[in-house]
Amino acid sequence: MELDPTSVAPNWTLAQVYWMARESDSAVEQANKAIELDPNSEMAVESLGLAYEQKGDYKNAMAQWVRALELRGRHARAEELRKAFEKSGYNGVLRKIATGCEARADYECVAGAYAMLGDKDAAFAALEKVFARRTQMLMIKADPDLDNIRSDPRYTDLLRRMGLPQ
Repeated sequence: MELDPTSVAPNWTLAQVYWMARESDSAVEQANKAIELDPNSEMAVESLGLAYEQKGDYKNAMAQWVRALELRGRHARAEELRKAFEKSGYNGVLRKIATGCEARADYECVAGAYAMLGDKDAAFAALEKVFARRTQMLMIKADPDLDNIRSDPRYTDLLRRMGLPQ
């Protein structure tokens, strides 16, 4: 940021850092700065969506995610999520995300969606699939999507088996 404050990438990256630190107001402010620099930055728009989600402002979060998908040319997926939100609210969107991620075998994404839904068993089943693949779960200790499962003893056990400090 100090070297190039007018570059969009450091600005949306800082928004992500604020999101990971659970500083949603700062994340919203920083993502908006990035969007001012480049209104078509998919990552900045997505970061703003994450910040709104963290604040519990699901309507604005959805608007940003739909916009990010449209910027990526994924109009059908944007419409699918928009309809899910209209029909079943944010939980409907999370279920739709979990289904889509499962179809791609993106089990970290599946775990995050189920954790946010409060379905701990499904979240841990997905995390066990990631662990079984021996792929890196780089964000397991920081991802806000997993906050709902951190107090579960299975989370501590998974960290132990991964060789990470609890």
